Amino acid sequence: MSFTRKFYSADLHLGHHGILKHCPVTRPFDSVEEMDAAIVRRINDRVSASDILYIVGDFAISSDPEYVRHLFHQIRSRKVLIVGNHDLDRKGRVRKILVDLPWDQPPTAALETHDDSCRIYLHHYGCRTWPAAHHGSYHLFGHSHGNLPPLGRSRDVGIDCPDMHFAPATFRELKESLVSVEPSWHQSMVTAFGATVPPLESFRCRHVLQPMLWSMYADLDARGLLQSVRIIGIETRDRGWVTVVRQLDASLSDTDKRTLDELLVDWEMDLSEADRHD
Repeated sequence: MSFTRKFYSADLHLGHHGILKHCPVTRPFDSVEEMDAAIVRRINDRVSASDILYIVGDFAISSDPEYVRHLFHQIRSRKVLIVGNHDLDRKGRVRKILVDLPWDQPPTAALETHDDSCRIYLHHYGCRTWPAAHHGSYHLFGHSHGNLPPLGRSRDVGIDCPDMHFAPATFRELKESLVSVEPSWHQSMVTAFGATVPPLESFRCRHVLQPMLWSMYADLDARGLLQSVRIIGIETRDRGWVTVVRQLDASLSDTDKRTLDELLVDWEMDLSEADRHD
């Protein structure tokens, strides 16, 4: 029996001539047929017939039902469609050309699933918040063709995103790309260091930095400085640029403020170095 894996993708735009002009860098093809063949090939390079492929909107844009059906069956996997704007007709209904395809389940506007012990919310549009967002859930979206950067535990999974390599990805691969920490790790930090630890959503950094962040808190605690600083969050502005956002206790002397700030700058440099070379 084959093991079922889950893959995620979006914005295939099969049969769509206009997308060649809209995304010329990621779709440098001479014809839409050449583009469609490349997309099908890239998907089939990764997925098998028993795998589930979640397509987070904009599957195909063509007026030829037979052509769309042909492409659908060319793609291996059990396919699930989370409806995008181009999957709807002018009355806001899922286009008949898509409804008639043998999806693994009926196309839907939004969907929740679980993967790698995590809760995932799928929606074509990028959301600022989503179900269980403050309890460690993830959000995968499309629509933006790589123009909307990842935010916390959410990201664009469209094939035009450079790191998608014009192919679907597993959740474990997508998770590694996100600036987020594990909810269980965050709770253990709260248990160990109390109210000095900011909320989960304030940790905008990759989870590989968790051990070093723990060491930073333990170092501040051992020096008796943890109560003298309010750490508002950990932010990754760019790969290899990690900032410890903080407010120092106003009652500290200028000398103590300078000493504490220099210590935190040292930690920022170490965190940035680790992020840059991971």
